[in-house]
Formats: sequence, C-alpha cells, structure tokens
Amino acid sequence: MLEGEGGNIGVSAGEDGVFLIDDQFAPLTPKIVAAVKAISEKPIRFLMNTHWHGDHVGGNENLGKAGVVIIAHDNVYKRMSSAARSSCSSRITRPTRRRPCPPSASASRRPSISTATNVTTIHLPPAHTDGDSFVRFTKANVIHSGDVFAAYRYPFIDVESGGSVKGILRAVDQMLPMLDDATKVIPGHGGVSGRRTCSSTAR
Repeated sequence: MLEGEGGNIGVSAGEDGVFLIDDQFAPLTPKIVAAVKAISEKPIRFLMNTHWHGDHVGGNENLGKAGVVIIAHDNVYKRMSSAARSSCSSRITRPTRRRPCPPSASASRRPSISTATNVTTIHLPPAHTDGDSFVRFTKANVIHSGDVFAAYRYPFIDVESGGSVKGILRAVDQMLPMLDDATKVIPGHGGVSGRRTCSSTAR
C-alpha cells in the first residue's frame, strides 16, 4: 500500500509487471512511479480505478500516456466522460468543497477497459458512488476496498454520483464474508485494516 495526498494505492508486483489500484493526483505521478520502482523494476502494466473521484484517478492521464492499461466499471467511464461534480484531479486538494469539473477530453485519462461484470474486480451496488469496485487478491488475502470503507471515519457518500447509506452497508456486507482474521484491508483512506474494523462500519 502506498499512502500520499489522495486515496490509498494498492500495488501488486509480479514477474510480468505491476498492477496498480488507483493513482491519486496528477502532480504526484513521478513520486508514485518512483515508489513503485523501489518495489519492482518491472513496468506498470495495468491500473484499476475503484471509482471516479479525482483523488483516486488524477494520475490516469499521465499513466495512460505511458502505455498503462486503465480498467474500471462502466459507470466510472461514463462519469469521467460527462460534466459531473467531484474534486478535480489537476490540484492536490482535500474534497471538502465540491465544484463542477469538465468531462475528460483526453482519452488517455479515461479507462480503456470498462467492465459491467466481475473480472479481477467485484462491482458493488451503488455505495460511495454508482461505480464502486473492490479488488480481492485471494492468495495474498488482501482486499482494496476503495472509498466504500475508510479506516478513520464513516465513508463519504457521494449522493450526486449515485451513492447511498444503504448502499454502503450492502457493500460492506458483501465484503465481510471474504474476510478472515488474517485478511489485510487497504481502505480508500487511512491505515491498513482488517475484519474487525470493517465490521464496525456495518453496525
């Protein structure tokens, strides 16, 4: 897990390359790439967006231009292609004030593979947004929850992007059976967590 100014980044490094989950803000891309190189000399090949907010997809354009294949749910692609409201990815800011953002004109910023069904990720019911996915590494026993779970607070719910309180509870209920006492959970924000912390969100 890499921490920084935006959402937590998951890194899976193998012999065939590196798979990233989320990429924070655009100005941070050089630091993120350097941090990944300290883990593996293999190239970054794939990037998964857990949802469309700027603090999780801000580096998409930089990585897309470098040849990284970006994967996300269909609703992430749609929202990044339309004039929706969220914190923009061009600046490092906390998403405390919401302002209109233009659609992404750059094809390299939008996902190049969109999924409506399970691939290596699991699409959740509308929760934080209507395009939430979490990533499960079965053998490593690690889950990246995206922003449906934050370790230090109740998750922010983007109602304008299809999120809901009931959706957050359904999403956590869907994840919980996949967790055991040894499972490491990478939250959208906050430190590495586990089943006990996630369970408290569903209560």
